[in-house]
Amino acid sequence: MRRKRSISFPIVSASITVALAISLLVGWTLLIVQNISLTQKVAENVTVLVLGLLSLLTIIVVVILFSIFLVRRIREINRQYTFIDSVSHELKTPLASLRLAVETLARPGLPETSRDELRHMMLSDISRLNLFIDDILAASRLSYQRTQKELQEVELWSLTDAAIEVCRSRHGLGEAILTLEGKAPIVIDSDPVGLTTVFTNLLENAVKYSTRSGGEVPPINVRLTESEKWVSVSVADQGIGIEPKYQKKVFNRFFRIPSEEVRKRHGTGLGLFVAAEVSRSLGGRIRAESNPDGVGSLLTVMLPARQGDA
Repeated sequence: MRRKRSISFPIVSASITVALAISLLVGWTLLIVQNISLTQKVAENVTVLVLGLLSLLTIIVVVILFSIFLVRRIREINRQYTFIDSVSHELKTPLASLRLAVETLARPGLPETSRDELRHMMLSDISRLNLFIDDILAASRLSYQRTQKELQEVELWSLTDAAIEVCRSRHGLGEAILTLEGKAPIVIDSDPVGLTTVFTNLLENAVKYSTRSGGEVPPINVRLTESEKWVSVSVADQGIGIEPKYQKKVFNRFFRIPSEEVRKRHGTGLGLFVAAEVSRSLGGRIRAESNPDGVGSLLTVMLPARQGDA
């Protein structure tokens, strides 16, 4: 594992530099004000005094801005290191599982029931790898692709239900575990591929952070609502939840909440980032909050409604 860079050095250095610059500025000003003779001499050339003060203030501002930039860059590099480590783990685990399954299938006399179980496990690992690669490619495209998407008529209930069905199949969930409620039909002008990416990532996030140690997944509810200006798709789970201080940060690229419950689950910090960026590109917004009962998380995507439809 790569060694992460510390942000303490640039912060301390900048603080000392700014403190010295402010001390010099204050000391210089007090010296001039308290020394009348010096003030009279300097007053003969006010331009020099003003330029000196402005130059010192400029230096302070530049140092502060540079320090902020440096801290952000170091944090970004640290997140990238974490991402690389997560990618390695995400790739090795299913690949090792696939290799073991293939070697087991090659054994003579293996019962047909065991072969079916291995095939199902291989399909599950392939699906997981496919979703993982899709997230990486989507995040990569978002970094440079800012063109306006071509919108088309989308019936939101059908598209959301299709994404839910895929998630049910991938994780073996029953209809009572992953439910859909709300008004239908709801028609909006959007990008169906982008919306599918958003909903898939929200559903996968809910399942991942709701699954308990025994593999049990508590109910996850998806609700569609409509107002005059917005159409909302909310995903409510009963998982580990998101602390208020992290409810905005979870949409940052590579960010993962620094807790043991999160670390022991697979992830790269890209899923919610992709969901948020695609939502914004479609003119929408996304937010994370706690469920009203305090258990689990509530993630909501708000999309522009068709004018005059509500």
